[in-house]
Amino acid sequence: MKKQVVNAKTAKQLIALKLVKVLPHALKQLFQRTPDGVAHNNEYLVDKLIHTDQVKKALFKGYAQLSYTMYSLSDPEEFEIPISFIVKRKHTEVLIITVYFADAIDTHTVNTIGEGDENKRKLLAFYKANFEKF
Repeated sequence: MKKQVVNAKTAKQLIALKLVKVLPHALKQLFQRTPDGVAHNNEYLVDKLIHTDQVKKALFKGYAQLSYTMYSLSDPEEFEIPISFIVKRKHTEVLIITVYFADAIDTHTVNTIGEGDENKRKLLAFYKANFEKF
């Protein structure tokens, strides 16, 4: 889907056509996470997005739609760019949620449930009590 949106357009064109939107949070995070504190602009981030060629993961991260963490195998800075797709009537937009480096310390808390996990037992019990009746 990303290829269909960017389809041979430059970063400047994608921004002008409003096909890619960079959330202010993304620029703030990039500034904070850049080792030398270099402030990059929207065009720089969109250009990084254009060159992504891999999906690391897809998650629901507080948005109604999935967000995808994209990266490029050939990127020497090893940026990871979480994005989301917003489908409109006539076109699809890409929303750049944030950006970080692959080796950055994750500041987000993600809970996973494994076999024998107490949280798994509680979630299954909650599900059975509330939803299996239907």
